[in-house]
Amino acid sequence: MIRACVCGIVFLLVNTVKKGCDTMTKNEMSNEVPIQNRVLLTFPQAAKYSGIGENKLRELAEREEFSNCILRNGNRKLIKRENLQDYLLELDEI
Repeated sequence: MIRACVCGIVFLLVNTVKKGCDTMTKNEMSNEVPIQNRVLLTFPQAAKYSGIGENKLRELAEREEFSNCILRNGNRKLIKRENLQDYLLELDEI
């Protein structure tokens, strides 16, 4: 009798969790933060966000004037999204 009750409770819990998952969006299930909400971007993400090619962004990253947009994590460079946006809004051409 107790075993049947425990199995019934487990069944209810599993079905409740499944129903909750059905109503979640794809981003909520993968815990992925949209690009526009990220603080730091990789070069591919920054290229997608800004519409500027990865190679051009890598060129910019070598410039002194762009240094406030870069965060170094060991050998890896990440781009500060808000600083990138501010930097690009001030330019007439790249």
